[in-house]
Amino acid sequence: MNIAYTDNIWKDKGPAYVVVNNFSKYNIDNAPFGSLKYRTVNEVVGKKFDVALLYGPRQKPDNDKLGTSGMAFGCPDGRKCGGISTYPTGTGVAYNTPSSPLLGTNGYSLYKNLFAKSNAVYSLINSNKYVNNSFPTAKDTTLDFNVTEKYSDLGKAPRVRAILSKDCITGSKEKCKEGKDDTITINGQAGGDVLFVRTPGVANLQFYMIADKNQMPVKRIKVDWDDGYPEKVKSGMFGNYRGIVDGKCGFNNTCLVPSDDMIYNSVTKKATYSTTDYNTKQKCESDKDCEEMTICRESTAPTFGRSGDACNSSYLKFTNTYTCSVNSKNYQKPCTEKDSIQGKYKDGCCVFHPRVQVKDNWGWYNSSEFGCKGTYNRSTSPGDDGCYDAQQLLVTGINDKDEGERDLTGPWTSTSTIRVILPPK
Repeated sequence: MNIAYTDNIWKDKGPAYVVVNNFSKYNIDNAPFGSLKYRTVNEVVGKKFDVALLYGPRQKPDNDKLGTSGMAFGCPDGRKCGGISTYPTGTGVAYNTPSSPLLGTNGYSLYKNLFAKSNAVYSLINSNKYVNNSFPTAKDTTLDFNVTEKYSDLGKAPRVRAILSKDCITGSKEKCKEGKDDTITINGQAGGDVLFVRTPGVANLQFYMIADKNQMPVKRIKVDWDDGYPEKVKSGMFGNYRGIVDGKCGFNNTCLVPSDDMIYNSVTKKATYSTTDYNTKQKCESDKDCEEMTICRESTAPTFGRSGDACNSSYLKFTNTYTCSVNSKNYQKPCTEKDSIQGKYKDGCCVFHPRVQVKDNWGWYNSSEFGCKGTYNRSTSPGDDGCYDAQQLLVTGINDKDEGERDLTGPWTSTSTIRVILPPK
């Protein structure tokens, strides 16, 4: 399956036809794929014309094979492709690249800004000044058609955040402020020890989920309750789940909110938050007017990841029933290292460390404070310090592993921030 830069494609949406010359119009209704249409057949037949290849070969209007709107394919190298047929049968396509209008260079240069991975890219056969329009013809294997590892990093990997259940919009239990990265909420607690007075005990897990604006959607969510049972797995296509944030009144008296973008420095091995703010276009007189703003925006979203099509003003919820006995693998006596807890569980207790894993469309995982360092024989760990599925590379080596499956601790939320404790039966 092709993997897109989702924000790039979302931002390329635009209005209807744009006149590019006396003969043709370029339709960007469905940009970036687009198409050409000609005003009349008589204005085009017998003439050579090209628009410097936007997204594929442009066929003459009466070509019954490929139709009047062009095809979303193109030459992956510097050859001149596309144009219109000079033959009544449409069997050949003459090309000519004018200096104006300069709408693009070649198919690959445009394609690579839209897709981070393609399983196959085909190019037309070039013969003298004509390109054969039988399609597809040749698969090009010389170019890099998967940059999901090369052009991403730990700063763009998915993130999981706890629900700050005491900081919600009045009257709402869904729209709350978000905790720090790499945290989750159990029974209203965003960290620490969640104590049960009896067995069994019901645990309600809640968290917000953030995928990078270009690496959406989230494809898989795993919850490991640490109770010996199989992980709970949800596969599909999931948008972001976001809470609320306090903004500030800024430029032109409009509310600004933090971008939440992270910048990873591969030299220092540290990720820092961007200082960029997004303009919500909501009018304000003071910072108070910008309090408790929903991060998801319906009509004024600055990125795809915050748009109404890809963002939910809610959080994810999972439920589990814990049990404890002296024969459980999670049982220990004395109960934890804390005297205050030992006094409540004189007969010992069971300690569980629930955790969450999220995988995005580019094959990147959220990671704990330890990240994924790579414990096998590869020149560099997939994704460097981040956690990455190298098995989805088009050409994989014997040591290109899926760190989400191989690394047992890195591609998960940290287990050091929260734990569940309950007494034996």
